[in-house]
Amino acid sequence: MNSSLTLACLVVVYALAIPGSAFGQTWTPVLDTDPNTNYWITVASSADGATLVAAACGGPIVVSTNSGANWIETAAPYAEWDHVACSADGAKLVAVVGGLFWSGLIYVSTNTGATWITTTAPTTPWTAVACSADGTKIVAAGFNSPVFASTNGGASWTPRSLTFGGGGYGPSIACSTDGMRLIAASGNSGDPLYISSDFGMTWTPASALYNSGWEAVASSADGTTLMAAGGHSDISSILDEPMESAICLSSDGGMTWTTNIFGFTAFCGAAASADGHKLVAIAGPLPNTVVMISTNSGVDFEAMFGQPPGVWTAVSFSSDGSQLAVTEDDYPIYTARYMPPLNLALIGKNGTLSWPALASSSALCLTESPDLASTNWSAVTTLPVLANGQYSVTITASNSQSFYRLSNQ
Repeated sequence: MNSSLTLACLVVVYALAIPGSAFGQTWTPVLDTDPNTNYWITVASSADGATLVAAACGGPIVVSTNSGANWIETAAPYAEWDHVACSADGAKLVAVVGGLFWSGLIYVSTNTGATWITTTAPTTPWTAVACSADGTKIVAAGFNSPVFASTNGGASWTPRSLTFGGGGYGPSIACSTDGMRLIAASGNSGDPLYISSDFGMTWTPASALYNSGWEAVASSADGTTLMAAGGHSDISSILDEPMESAICLSSDGGMTWTTNIFGFTAFCGAAASADGHKLVAIAGPLPNTVVMISTNSGVDFEAMFGQPPGVWTAVSFSSDGSQLAVTEDDYPIYTARYMPPLNLALIGKNGTLSWPALASSSALCLTESPDLASTNWSAVTTLPVLANGQYSVTITASNSQSFYRLSNQ
C-alpha cells in the first residue's frame, strides 16, 4: 500500500481519538468586556448558529449575526435580565427580567433587537422563557407565578394551569420547535418534572428517577428527547455541603427516564441539538463550572475538550449541535465548534477524505502536513465536493507521506 495512504489512515484514527468527542477543540472568546460592568447570564442561538443573543444581569442585550465575530448592543433597556430565547431565523427575540431578587416584564423584538416591545405579561420574578421556531408561541415561568403562554409572539398572554412557588434556583422551561410539547421544572428538591403536549393547557408529572432540584431542562426539536439537570436547591449551602447531582433523560417524550449521577453540586444550564443526539449541560461546583457534553443521546457525558476555566452561566446550541455558545460570569462570551471526524475510503491507488456537512463545516478547511508538527499544516488546494450530506476531497497517491486534519479557516 502507498505510504501516503497508510499514514492517512493513521491520521484518521488520531483525529477520532481527540478527547471531548472532537467538540470544542477551539474555544474562542468572542465578547470580552469589563468584568466590573457586565455579568453575562444568558445566551440563545438561531437554528444555524449565525445569530447569537446574550444578556447581562443589570446590563444590555447584545446580538451577533455572524456567529459571534462581531456584536452590537440592541435597543433593549439595561435591566436585570434573566433569560432570553430566539426564533430559528434569529429575527424574533424574547427576554425576561427577574431572577432570585428582582421582578420585571417580558420584552419581544421582531427585528433581531433593533427595536423592542414591552409586552402585557405581568410583572413577575421571571426565570425562564422558551419559544417555538417561528417565534409565535412563547412560554415563560417564574417564582410564585403560573406559567404564562402567548400564541401571537407576545401580543397577549394567558396563564396556564401549572403554578410554581418560591425557593430553589427558580423554574426552568423548554419546548419543541412547534411550541406544543413542553418540559418544566420548579427548581426545588422533591418537586417532579412536568410535561405538556398541548402547549401547557394540561400537565403531567414525570416519573423521573432522581429526587433533585431540577435547575435546567432541554428538549429536542420534536419533544421526544428530554433532558433535566439538577442538584442542590439550597443556594446558601452548596459551597459547604457536597452533594450528588443528576442528569435525567427521556427518549419517549417523558414517559420513561434514565439517570446519570454526577459528583457535582449543581447544574445551571442545558441545551440539546434538534435530533437530541448532542446534549450539553453546565455543571458545578461553584465557583468554577464545567461544560459537559454528550454526543450519543446522553449515554455518556464528558468535559468538553479545551475549555478554559470559568464560571459558566448559560449555554446554547445551533440546531445541528455543531456550534455552541456559553456565557461566563464576568468575562468573555465563548464559542466552540464541533470538529467532525475525517473518514478515509480507498479508491484504487487514491483515497477520498470525507466529513459531515454540518453548519460549522463551511468554516472548516482540510489541511495537510508531512509530519505532526503544528506549524507545518497548510490548506489542501483541492476544493471539497458536497454530495449526500458529506464534503469529500480526493487525495492522489504519491511517494511522500502526508497527514490530514480539519482546521478552522
